[in-house]
Amino acid sequence: MAKVSVIIPVYNAEPYIERCARSLFGQTLDDMEFIFVDDSSPDNSIGIIRQVLEYYPTRKNQVLFLENETNLGPAVTRTRGMKAATGEYLIHCDSDDWVEANMYECLYRTAISQHSDIVVCDYVNEYQGDRAEVRSMGPLPENPHEVLSCTDKRPFYSSWLNLVRTQIVQENGIYPIEGINMWEDLLIGMKEYYYAKRLSYVPKPLYHYNKCNDASYTSKPFTDAFLEQEKACVKNLEEFFQDKEIDFTNTALVLKKMIKDRYLCQVPPNYKKWKTCYPEAANVKLRFEKSNWIYDLAYQIGNLGIFTPLRFYYALTSLLR
Repeated sequence: MAKVSVIIPVYNAEPYIERCARSLFGQTLDDMEFIFVDDSSPDNSIGIIRQVLEYYPTRKNQVLFLENETNLGPAVTRTRGMKAATGEYLIHCDSDDWVEANMYECLYRTAISQHSDIVVCDYVNEYQGDRAEVRSMGPLPENPHEVLSCTDKRPFYSSWLNLVRTQIVQENGIYPIEGINMWEDLLIGMKEYYYAKRLSYVPKPLYHYNKCNDASYTSKPFTDAFLEQEKACVKNLEEFFQDKEIDFTNTALVLKKMIKDRYLCQVPPNYKKWKTCYPEAANVKLRFEKSNWIYDLAYQIGNLGIFTPLRFYYALTSLLR
């Protein structure tokens, strides 16, 4: 059994896949499994991975290539990799990102030494000519159940940050849902935290999140179709926690507020849909967002159905960016 299985969905990643593959095959952890799932990519991404692999002969027996006959999207693609994983722990890596050489050894050693079911680390947002380190958690309880009820911080359930015991995933059938390709990692992450018994945190920025890829799934505009997928994610989570001992109400409201405000980020902003979407979340304060009294005032006026202040606010901030 491998120590860690890494699942890498591949689609149109040709400009970035060599850097990703080299960072994976160059890991300091020896016994690993790399599962590349080709989502019917029309470019030469898989060919490049195979070329890079020639420079790492000791990794050849650790690599598994799977292929979707047609483009099925991130949810189905991730599920194929997760079901095929044989490692003691599993984690994901997006094909346009890259990782520090010691990332998986660091996470795995922490998991073993602290008997943890999940280990999460920090990451770096990589922009064109700039970068920003992001703390995933900070000091939080080791009990994952307590984390699920914490609404002070932005959700940190990204599948590429969380090393998870494979047994938890496969025995409980925690897989993405076909058709929900937005927040699919949030959907599985919260369920993984529910079944986990112990959580550990490594305060090191070990993952590099590529914010320069305009073709990536998450960089696309907030279309109505995407927002409907996020709503479906929240609905599924509400149903999952309905008969559990965890009160999911406040966490659901935070997620609904995040979705609601995305209508303000559409081009052009859809104020009417923002007004009617999740009215129960209208007054929820996202405490992980920076306070801005001008926006708060415009937001409150917008709640009354007068959208001119919000239009003015967004026009102003657009000019200042």
